Amino acid sequence: MNVWGGSLSPDLYRGFQRVLIVQNRIETALEVGEQGRIKAFEQWLDSHECPRAGFAEPIASPNIRAIAQMAARTQTTLIEYSLVYDYDLFNQNPWIDKGFDRLYGYATELYIWVVPPQGKVQFRRIYLEKIYQEYGVSLAGLVRNLRKAIARQCDPSRMNDDGKTGLDIPDLLAILYQILIEPIAPWLPDDPSRRVSVIPQDFLFLVPFAALADRQGRPLLEKHTLLLAPAIETLGLPQAPGRLPQPTRSRCALVVGSVKMPRVALEFGEPPLQLPPLCDSESEALAIADFLNVEAFAGDRATKNALLQQWPDAAIVHLATPVFVEDTPGLSETIALSPDKRHNGLCRIWELFAPTPGSTRSRDNPELLVLSGCDPKPGRLQGHHFFWLCWSAIAAGIPSLLLSSWRPPQGSSTPLLLDFYREWQATGDRAIALRRASLAARERNADLAHWAAFVLVESANGGDRAK
Repeated sequence: MNVWGGSLSPDLYRGFQRVLIVQNRIETALEVGEQGRIKAFEQWLDSHECPRAGFAEPIASPNIRAIAQMAARTQTTLIEYSLVYDYDLFNQNPWIDKGFDRLYGYATELYIWVVPPQGKVQFRRIYLEKIYQEYGVSLAGLVRNLRKAIARQCDPSRMNDDGKTGLDIPDLLAILYQILIEPIAPWLPDDPSRRVSVIPQDFLFLVPFAALADRQGRPLLEKHTLLLAPAIETLGLPQAPGRLPQPTRSRCALVVGSVKMPRVALEFGEPPLQLPPLCDSESEALAIADFLNVEAFAGDRATKNALLQQWPDAAIVHLATPVFVEDTPGLSETIALSPDKRHNGLCRIWELFAPTPGSTRSRDNPELLVLSGCDPKPGRLQGHHFFWLCWSAIAAGIPSLLLSSWRPPQGSSTPLLLDFYREWQATGDRAIALRRASLAARERNADLAHWAAFVLVESANGGDRAK
């Protein structure tokens, strides 16, 4: 089954990968994995009828030589994950509801490639059946239970204890580290300032890699500067300069928050419901706008029309508003804005990246897009939506995407994001800035929910960092 495309047929690229791994052709298997990711994104564009004009032309997947050269040129260590599923067992037991995309519970193998700046491609093959034997839960189940535990930290009244395995957050972080990081740890850089780009797959997009802890309890963020990417190829796309842009008459900053939430009918024939607001949205938008020396768009001004009009003039776009990234009817892959006479307040994410139909004005995309209101339902695992979101932004020419993989507890987002902007201004490096801002947030509150929510997606060759 192709989880990305939603097809009921097996994913041919992963099947081919498995054959190549059995033949010990690990480098060719990595190339095939990249081909599968690019094909999945192209299929998503076609299925969503996205205007192709807003996106780059179809790109050829990189060969192993190009991948190695990219890692060496940018001094970035690449980690790519690929999951293999037991389709036969899934088809024999399709009625089993494991609380997430059912196929996720049938992951039997995990492939991990590491491409360091120097040296050959390294590979590990992890058999996942032993996880269920030892903990009574699949790898996807461990991720789901960690997400539910994080949700309880964010809001103790939000979740009950259904689905708990008896493992607390430190245990879950340690187990996931042992599965995802420990087998490849010897190949990761010793210098914390060196970049490590993680390329997950499926539900692994929902893993807070920065917080995974080794046997001494040290989170990965202490040891590495982390980025997220949907594919290796996206890391080599052209980037804008790394320094924090100063607002000018031609390129300003756009900050949106405290929207008047839309009303949406989630079921046919049902009365529309008022969507819940984003906590701290107003205070975050005002604080960020003040730092960037602009006026925030809030309330009646925070409409879809206003956002699309201001977008081409913005070097930075910061959206402190709910972002729906799941398969919720009427809401999937949308941003909540204030309704007006023309629009209901919901903006499809890809509409931001593509030129307005009939418009003769060129669409300049920002250097940085911040989506601080992504908050997937903790009991469901639909990480492929983050794959679409990251791919869409990069393919549309946005150099950097900073997004939350959950909404931190009240009072945590604003100081972390302000620290990020200050560090970016000081260092000219967004990845270093996020690492320092997250570590500072951890000093203020060690609970995972407060400091590990934000991830950065950008090209490995962006920024004015030291080589």
